[in-house]
Amino acid sequence: MKEEGGGSSQKRRAEWASLQPDLVQLIADFLLSTSGVDEYMAMRAVCPSWRSSVDKPSSHAAVTDLRFRPRQWVLLNGADDDQGRPLFLNVTTGRFRRLRLSVLRDYILVDASDGLLVLGDRERPHAARLLNPLTGDMLPFAAPIPPGSQVAAAIALAGSEPTIIFSFPQILCKYVLLGGNAVVYSADPTGQLYAVKIHDAALKEEESFCLRSMVTCAGNVYVLSLKGMLYKIVWTGGLWYAERILEIEMHYTGALVESAGKLLVVRVDLEITEFFSVDVERKVLEPIESIRSCALFLSSGRCVLVDADKVPSIKGNCTYGSFGGNKFYNMYTRYDLSDAKKENITGPQVPGYLSCLIADSDITREGPLSLAQVLLTPYPDVKAQLDRIRCKI
Repeated sequence: MKEEGGGSSQKRRAEWASLQPDLVQLIADFLLSTSGVDEYMAMRAVCPSWRSSVDKPSSHAAVTDLRFRPRQWVLLNGADDDQGRPLFLNVTTGRFRRLRLSVLRDYILVDASDGLLVLGDRERPHAARLLNPLTGDMLPFAAPIPPGSQVAAAIALAGSEPTIIFSFPQILCKYVLLGGNAVVYSADPTGQLYAVKIHDAALKEEESFCLRSMVTCAGNVYVLSLKGMLYKIVWTGGLWYAERILEIEMHYTGALVESAGKLLVVRVDLEITEFFSVDVERKVLEPIESIRSCALFLSSGRCVLVDADKVPSIKGNCTYGSFGGNKFYNMYTRYDLSDAKKENITGPQVPGYLSCLIADSDITREGPLSLAQVLLTPYPDVKAQLDRIRCKI
């Protein structure tokens, strides 16, 4: 019976391997449009005949073609295993994956955007790079990453070429400037850093580009200023401009987040958290009473929305972050939108808001972090990474 079963299994494998190349490519295209690039790449690894039938994206397409972006995957900072393999989470399916990305040891991790990792060379002038972690392809840039501690990044497209949009968080606006008052910069693969200009001449630059949040949504980059002005970064006349969309009344803090192709705004007060959907064309906000099974994680400029039904130990219709807590002492809370109740979920062992600004910060962790704590952990401080490299030279 075992021999019969083994023979039957081998026969099925042979039948799958003998599928016509056109049919294999059709299945692969369907997977790419429904399940994502990870399933597409897994299909290439099934057998030699499938690998020859399913094209691997070019290094350029792996970054510029939106079909190959691992958009629902996030890198979990501080969750590497003993072999140094980083851990990724698919926020819609709850799937975890460890990837052998030895290339990360050779670069500075700046940020993650739309499924891509934004890196910088370890050697001066620290040229920028875009890495697709699921295909392993990297696109080099001539421009360096901006100096400073915490640098946020988003990816925009001008035609077929990607552009990195860099920005600094609000706390650094007065201290980290590359020229003028702007703290939002763009860089294409062959050009240098350029300040993003404001399209509305009636607005003052110094009031407009101290940012709260930045996000890529439906192929566009949106930024929310410290004073609550929402802008869309647009390509006009050969340059990137910030086009005013609308003004949002901000009480305490807030952030932008992408959800299923829609742009959302989360507004946080000391007592309440509110969500709005942004109608970019009509330039209006539409209140959202519930985020249903989703949970939002907001910390140090990062904003991640996950499906709590698919992710263990996470509660849906909740926000996780320093809402009404003391972010300077690493105290995080969970806010339940259904009953407006807050609950302390972390202690002082979790990296807090200021730890990302201190180059030699040593964070003491009392035991392993929970998944919620990991999702709230900021990405490594850029300046601290550079300082460590210089110390080793």
